[in-house]
Amino acid sequence: MKGPDIGNVTVEGQRPGYYPPGFYVPDYIWEGLIGGNGGPGDYNGPYDPNANPKDLGGGGTSNTAKTAQEIARKQRQMLTKRLYEFMRKYFPDYKFSNKIQLYYDPLLYPTRKAQGFTSSALTANGQYLVRISAESTATTFDLFMTMGHELIHVAHFITVPQKNEIPSDHYTAFSEVGTYGWNILILRQDNPNADLKGYGTQFDRFKSQVDSYRHIYPSSMQTPYTRYESWGIPTRFPTR
Repeated sequence: MKGPDIGNVTVEGQRPGYYPPGFYVPDYIWEGLIGGNGGPGDYNGPYDPNANPKDLGGGGTSNTAKTAQEIARKQRQMLTKRLYEFMRKYFPDYKFSNKIQLYYDPLLYPTRKAQGFTSSALTANGQYLVRISAESTATTFDLFMTMGHELIHVAHFITVPQKNEIPSDHYTAFSEVGTYGWNILILRQDNPNADLKGYGTQFDRFKSQVDSYRHIYPSSMQTPYTRYESWGIPTRFPTR
């Protein structure tokens, strides 16, 4: 299978989004992604900037900044909820689902050129904040690749936490080889010669860093960063 080029995932994504920054994904697309709409009480129609805010549970008129902000906030809440639904459908066996906090972030790509981003710092409630860009929700495959990449980072933070003797840039390189390695595994599931595009470029970049550490770490150092199935991460993209 040849996947689409979606550029870099964690911090340095290059792909222009299918949707302009801040554009909210219509329900007919989300229904295809998660197999249904948002559930009782959600706003279940396509995003309409001129919609009556009362339909979204807000107040006031649609031409005020306050109302626009409230509409946007409720849209983000609704789409964040759908990220959880997507995770339950496509990553049903993920072992650390109770340790993450998903967040739909329409400003992530415009501000950081990132499709997704996860910090190793815990939130106040002891979870890892996983931010997903609006651009990465363009297709089921895009979101699967971005979300899986970030969920693997969380697995790294939990199962192979950085130790004082490992500099942060070394840890990052090992972690990124593990995450981009998974992206490549998915791309090559049906075609060993698949075009890896941005994923391959990033993998090669971090792999060259890891290779330069050979005189410091044993050859088995990378192994704990690739235990995908033990974390409940699928190693194939579901096609049906």
